Amino acid sequence: MRALWAFAELAQPRCRWFLAGWDIDVDRAVVDLEVLNLLHAGSEHAVLTHTLRLEEARAGRERLLALAGELAR
Repeated sequence: MRALWAFAELAQPRCRWFLAGWDIDVDRAVVDLEVLNLLHAGSEHAVLTHTLRLEEARAGRERLLALAGELAR
């Protein structure tokens, strides 16, 4: 969900704390994700990272929309 928001924000910046109003050159086709897993604090599994490309995020978006539709039914 955060990655989808980040891609939307990169495409059309609105949040001043994220990108809007900043003169920063960024790759709008890639988002680096980092998740803190507190159940594994102190181990190599505590921080999980992944680089997500826009194409992958679009596919994930479609899966989330399908799942939301199933849950609504």
